[in-house]
Order: sequence, then structure tokens, then C-alpha cells
Amino acid sequence: MYKEGVCLYRNPLRTPEDVKEWRMEGGGRLSFENGSLNLSHEDDGAHFVFWCPETYPDGIVVTWNFYPIEQPGLCMLFFAAAGGKGEDLFDSSLNK
Repeated sequence: MYKEGVCLYRNPLRTPEDVKEWRMEGGGRLSFENGSLNLSHEDDGAHFVFWCPETYPDGIVVTWNFYPIEQPGLCMLFFAAAGGKGEDLFDSSLNK
């Protein structure tokens, strides 16, 4: 079991400036209402990923508040997404 330690990254996710370095993949749409980031899809049934640009070490604890804005709501969180040799996920040398 992990326990919380020193904060490695904090982001309020309240304004476009907070996510200016993040990368949208797929048909996602961002909006900011009532001081909160809202993610939705552009087309019915479309899937998208909103990539955080940070790299983290092993054994971290992640916390955030998530509220689906429509039902069914789904949120998946991925970590350690990189090429087999540690390349950036969007490195042009990697297969799409």
C-alpha cells in the first residue's frame, strides 16, 4: 500500500492556461465552467485521450475529483505511456 508523500505535480485544471501544454488526441472538446475543466466528445460514441505532458516515477499516488457530466460517464487514467525505449509517446519515430 502506498502513502502520500511530497507532491510531484499539482494542477487546478480551471483555465485553458492550466492545460496549454496538454495534448488532445481524438475527438475531444474542452470547456471551462464554474472553475472546472469539462471534457466531452465531439461526436456520439467518439473516444478521445487528453494527455498530460509530465513524466512520473514509479510508486506514485494520484488523486482528483471526477464527476461525469452525462450518463454513462467514463474516465480512464493511463500512466507510464511511452515507447519501448522510453521515447516520448508522440515521438515521430514510433509507429502510430
